[in-house]
Amino acid sequence: PYTGPITRTGARTESTADTAALYASDTLRINDRWQATGGLRWDHFNIEYRSVAVDGVATDFERTDRMLSWRGGVVFKPRPNGTYYVSYGTSFNPSADGVTGLSLTASTADLEPEKSRGSELGTKWDLLGARLSLSGAVFQTEKTNARTPGVLPGDPLTVLQGEQRIRGFEVGASGQITRRWSAFFGYTYLDSEVVKSNTPAEVGNPLANTPEHSASIWTTYRLRRGFEVGGGAQYVGDRYNNNTATRIAPDYLLFDLMSSYEVSDHLTLRLNVSNVADKRYIDRVGGGHFIPGAGRSITLTSGIDF
Repeated sequence: PYTGPITRTGARTESTADTAALYASDTLRINDRWQATGGLRWDHFNIEYRSVAVDGVATDFERTDRMLSWRGGVVFKPRPNGTYYVSYGTSFNPSADGVTGLSLTASTADLEPEKSRGSELGTKWDLLGARLSLSGAVFQTEKTNARTPGVLPGDPLTVLQGEQRIRGFEVGASGQITRRWSAFFGYTYLDSEVVKSNTPAEVGNPLANTPEHSASIWTTYRLRRGFEVGGGAQYVGDRYNNNTATRIAPDYLLFDLMSSYEVSDHLTLRLNVSNVADKRYIDRVGGGHFIPGAGRSITLTSGIDF
């Protein structure tokens, strides 16, 4: 708890970011079993940032990033109801992205974007007359030039000399257990690591805000006379709030409920209860703060079909 005074000093910051992108993708069907897919994306990211001190002196920074990223993959269908695929792609995030709160400093105004590359191998099968869908994938994502403090003479405060990696897998199942009963389940495992950093205390640690285990389950059942009920749970494992692994956001388990009623062919009423147990949990973490998750909430909505 902070018990000191809170006083407006007149200091403020202002930032405006404009983004634009062009992208194209295509899938080539080689034959009944093989497909190839690929795409290109060009991004333009501009930010103007102003920091005004207490004495009214303004400091301005501006940066524009233009980056080309791409992705490609191959799909193999050994049977009409089964698919294997392998994919590879690149991405980037500017130095003034959401991680830093759309801000620029003297150490980041001239910093190039971080670059990532990801690969994935997966499969999907439709069984029981397409009533059950099973999927699974293994993947790896690498950030090849992560931000890290400069340590050599003449280095800026921040340099792009770090390396981070996430390896993991995910499995999922969804479908119709009976004509009225449907369900979905998903699980993800993440093994993250700071591979290289100019901060020795970070090397070998998991990445911040990266839970090792996460899972969700959801099921619905259609009753008679237009009624439907459902419920589910979501689990998120422990997460560190920084790469030095000094503070932990505890794991949490949330429960949700739903019911709906088809008043007519055109009108549906739906009642959702989120976080039924009113669980106190940490939704997002920062370097020195966290944002609590929403408490129990009840929402009644209506949908009209034309």
